[in-house]
Amino acid sequence: PRLASLAIWAVLVVARTSVLFSSLRARVVCRATAVGAPDAGKPPNWFREEFNKRQNARAQVMRQTGGKIPTTARGWFYALTNIRIRADADVNSKALGTVIKQGETFEIDAEYVEPGQKYLKLRKQPGWVFTRGIAGEWEGLQIVKRSP
Repeated sequence: PRLASLAIWAVLVVARTSVLFSSLRARVVCRATAVGAPDAGKPPNWFREEFNKRQNARAQVMRQTGGKIPTTARGWFYALTNIRIRADADVNSKALGTVIKQGETFEIDAEYVEPGQKYLKLRKQPGWVFTRGIAGEWEGLQIVKRSP
């Protein structure tokens, strides 16, 4: 019994000091508390608080982006044609009135993927661009390429 208590304590200390909370670690913590701790089968309060904080942050992003969560990505691209910059990651989004000119290189810090279209969030200015054309001679064709 004493060794089991020590093992439970060690698992909880390791889990508490970790910054990343993976589902595997959550299962380990729940199993450890189920072995004989006072709140058997329940995750510790600190874990619930951290989980709720992360869920609230995710919900806030979902509200701000209309349910779209972009992935963090860094990279440089160049335009194969003139590209109008849009306010949001949506083909029906309002154009901001600025353009990335053909041959111009630009940096991104996020991307959002839908079937048939990828949206790139510009890093040094507000707005999004598409990777496939939506009108004219470029409709359905790749309009940006990753810089080497």
